[in-house]
Amino acid sequence: HGDDFIAVGSEKNLKATRAILENKYKIKVEVLGDKKDQTTELRILNKVVRLTNEGVELEADPRHVELTVRDLGLQDARASTVPGAKEPKPRGSSEDASREDAAHPPDDGRREPKRVLQAGAAKVDSRGRGGQWLEGDLEADGWHGGDGKVDDDNDPALIGTEATLYRAVAARLNYLAPDRPDIAFSVKEAARAMSAPRQSHMKLIKKLGRYLKGRPRLVSKFRWQEMPELLTTFTDSDWAGCLKSARSTSGGVVCLGEHTIKTYCKQQKVVALSSAEAELYAMVAASAESMAVQAYASDLGISLSSELYADSSAALGIAKRAGIGKVRHLRTQSLWIQEVRISG
Repeated sequence: HGDDFIAVGSEKNLKATRAILENKYKIKVEVLGDKKDQTTELRILNKVVRLTNEGVELEADPRHVELTVRDLGLQDARASTVPGAKEPKPRGSSEDASREDAAHPPDDGRREPKRVLQAGAAKVDSRGRGGQWLEGDLEADGWHGGDGKVDDDNDPALIGTEATLYRAVAARLNYLAPDRPDIAFSVKEAARAMSAPRQSHMKLIKKLGRYLKGRPRLVSKFRWQEMPELLTTFTDSDWAGCLKSARSTSGGVVCLGEHTIKTYCKQQKVVALSSAEAELYAMVAASAESMAVQAYASDLGISLSSELYADSSAALGIAKRAGIGKVRHLRTQSLWIQEVRISG
C-alpha cells in the first residue's frame, strides 16, 4: 500500500504515467485542472492546493491549528495579535553593571567583579571559550539553568503529561511551520525546549496557540508569471538574539520571481562575536539554500542565476573580498561564500 504520490508535467506525460501505474496497481487519481474530468482543488498531505484564474493557491493544513488550540485548551481564550515575543533585556545586564561600577567604585579602591547574570542576561567576555560558557563561571554568577532564571524553583520543569503535551504540540507546529512563515521563529524557539520544557516554555507555546486561534488559516498565492531566470534570496539575522546562549538566528526567504518558494528560520550553531559575523553566517546559510534550489531547478532542465540580499555592509564587505583580512574571530569555513561569489 502506498499513498500521496505526486506527478507534475504535461497532460500527455501525465496520462502515460497513469497508464503505466494502472497496468500494475489499483490507483485513485485526482488531476488538478479546469477540464471536466479534473478538479480545481485537491489535498496533498492535508495541504490544500487550488487552481484559480489568477494562478495556484497553497493553504497550510488548517486541521493542525484546530488540534493545537484544542490540546492547549484555548477554545475560549482571547486571540493574540503576535505569535510570540522575545524575552526583554533584563535589568542587571553587563552594560548596566559596568555603568554602576564606574559611578560607584568600591571604597577600598579595589575593583570587584559585578554579578551580571542575575537575571539571565547574555554575556560574552574573556571567560567564554569558543562560544561555550565555563560551568564554574556560570555558577559563580548565580546562573542555575538554561531557562533565563536565577532560581529554577521559579520556573519548574514540566513533567508527565504536561511534558508530553508540550512535545506533541511543538512537533505538530514544527510540521506546520514550513507553510506558515509567520510562526517560523516562535516554532523554532518552542522546538529548542522539547528536551527539557519548563513552565515558561508552556506560556510561550500557549501564546503561539492564541495567535493561531485568531489567524487559523494562511493561503500562499502563486500567480501566473513568465518563467524567471533569476533566483532571489533575502537574509537577515538577530545578533545574540537568545539571551540565554548568546546565539543568533538566521532567517531567509527564497523567491522565484514573485513566488516565495521557501522560507526558513534556524538557530546558528556557534556564538557570533559581532553583528557582522552573525550576518555573515546567515549569508552562508542563505547561499546554501539558494544553490540547493538552483541544483533542483537544473535537474528539471531550468537554468537559474542567483542573487543574495543582506543589510549588513560589514558582512557584505567580508563576502566580497578574498581572505579573512584583519578579522580574527571568524570560522574560516564561512569564507566558502567568497569562493561562491568569485566563481559566479
